[in-house]
Amino acid sequence: MEYLVDRFGVTMTGLADCMFPLNKKMGMDFCQALIDRGIHKKACWITEMRVDMAEPELLKAMKDSGIVQIAYGVESGNEQTLKRIGKKFQLEDARRAIRLTKEAGICTCAFFMLGFPGETSSSCRDTIRFAKELDTDFAKFNIAVPYPGTPFFDTWWDGEPENLEYHKFSAWFFPKNGDTLLHVPEGMTQKELLKFQHLAMAVFWIRPSKIFHHLKNRSLSLGVMWKGFKAMILSMYDSFRHSG
Repeated sequence: MEYLVDRFGVTMTGLADCMFPLNKKMGMDFCQALIDRGIHKKACWITEMRVDMAEPELLKAMKDSGIVQIAYGVESGNEQTLKRIGKKFQLEDARRAIRLTKEAGICTCAFFMLGFPGETSSSCRDTIRFAKELDTDFAKFNIAVPYPGTPFFDTWWDGEPENLEYHKFSAWFFPKNGDTLLHVPEGMTQKELLKFQHLAMAVFWIRPSKIFHHLKNRSLSLGVMWKGFKAMILSMYDSFRHSG
């Protein structure tokens, strides 16, 4: 980070690692190093973090060292789904993490996924309601992907490696022209799952309070919001046109 800031004049850096910090001491030491080296006066930074790591002293140190946003992998708004996918936290832990982060004056972001094994229409609605309840500054809703090396993949795939459709192993994969998602929970259809993804984005983002918040804080311009709105509408149209 110091090299990027001093050599190239970078003004924002980020740690795309949901396991940072591994523990409180690592986080405190890292923040102190940024302050000791004066990096916090030259650049801000963002990171991903587990909800069970959020606590006042660490969040204050992160704020003092120049952090501007923390993203949390909340994943689901349904307790049973969290337990099924092996998460070691509960919804109340996510509520606490977001509350403490807001109180520390740090921008919040939450990552959610729809379509885990065992997911239902009801649990998808739970996630949408929970995202609205948390009211983070930003939120992202992806379709769950059974990435190789995960328990999800091991229970999903029993074929040969050469038969894998590798282009689909992306959070940004979008089915077109009769293509299909890698995984759709039993009892749900692809069209229904995609509908919930777009509904989640619409319910979270298309709210007067959310629009006003970002305009007031200048965290998103009206132009960017309009582009995002158009992209979401086009995505919805393509989704329903191609998913059958």
